Amino acid sequence: APREENRQRDAPDGGPVRRPRTCTKKLEALCLSDRPRRWGCPATCAQQMSSSGSDSSDDDDDEVLEREAAQLRAAIKANPNAYESYLQLIQVQRKIGDLDGVRAAREQMAAIFPLSADIWMPWLEDEARLASTEAERRAVLGLYDRAVGDYLSVALWLSFCAYAEEAFVVHGLPGGLDAVRAVYERALAEAGLHFALGAELWAQFRAFERRVAEASGGGQDRVLALFRKQLRLPMAGLASVRVEFEQGVASSGTTEAGGLGGDTALQRDHARALKGADTRARLENALVEEPFATQPTQAQLAPWLDYAKFEAEQSGSSHARTLSVYERAVASWPLSLELWLAYVGFAEGSAARTVTAERLAQLYTRAVRNIGWSGTLWCGYLRNLQQAGHPDDAIQAAVQPGHTLVGTASPSALPLVGACTYQTDS
Repeated sequence: APREENRQRDAPDGGPVRRPRTCTKKLEALCLSDRPRRWGCPATCAQQMSSSGSDSSDDDDDEVLEREAAQLRAAIKANPNAYESYLQLIQVQRKIGDLDGVRAAREQMAAIFPLSADIWMPWLEDEARLASTEAERRAVLGLYDRAVGDYLSVALWLSFCAYAEEAFVVHGLPGGLDAVRAVYERALAEAGLHFALGAELWAQFRAFERRVAEASGGGQDRVLALFRKQLRLPMAGLASVRVEFEQGVASSGTTEAGGLGGDTALQRDHARALKGADTRARLENALVEEPFATQPTQAQLAPWLDYAKFEAEQSGSSHARTLSVYERAVASWPLSLELWLAYVGFAEGSAARTVTAERLAQLYTRAVRNIGWSGTLWCGYLRNLQQAGHPDDAIQAAVQPGHTLVGTASPSALPLVGACTYQTDS
């Protein structure tokens, strides 16, 4: 059945993982230092509790939590779409201190549902704390890859970039600075156009390049190049970015021609960006942005569609800004069929020349994961698979979930999916 009744905005509270008496260093790493620990033992995780009374009480608590976990697993088995049950199970497994159980519950949930940043972030933080080998750190990087693929989140990209710095620079994973820069460039491409929050990514990238330059004794060319790119974009906070840029130009000893005042092309582009930022600020003020909310009203949805239409109509648009608006919209309202239909319609229509076949396939995959009961989306998804040249067995494998989900939510839509199935056989 449609899962909006089960889906909740809030992730598990991330409370402390209670460690068994024979807890390992890996479980110790999951304990949150800013919260009281149930066992109260110090960082030497193998220390035993001395009070038998406390042991007995904690054993009783363990039994209660184990029973609760078993009940939640049974509920999930009976209804794999019970969104809230996964969140509760993860929380209980964390309290028990069952690392394997926490991982299994998270993976099971992620296999069925796209996850919000509020759910991904504690998962990523747990695994990052546990990672101590090259293979484990690469696994964390792979987990970040999965996380940023569900919904647009500047916070997730900031965390991804920071972890890439730690893995490739601090811990010396092969790839070094180039690998970190590749993650930052991806972050800018996916989230750097966010009007209100994108500036945080640009600032973090510049800070990274500044540290690299200072450590190597090199110049600030990369830092200034990032400034010049951002100053051409219509986004919030450009005035402070310009001040910082001109201060950087002055401190680097660059001639006046390198500054904003002497660079006529940059001056022209920046003036255009400021004007565009003023226009977009008015559109931004009309938005209702509630991360991972449920169904929007028409009054809440209309400003997003108006914003996307405005971006699509801009002369010389590469459609990147329109796609960014749609990404923000579906992150706020992931269960809005109207939004997803508008998004895929734009990607297949006006933006067809700039949206790659791979990105379109990813978009349809995400759409049917969020709105699995829509026959229209499933039909578009299957048609996209066929046009992309996927083998028939892969297309047929995708048909069954569509029949199951659409048939459960809206039996009248089954003929639509059936028609698409017939097309794949022809």
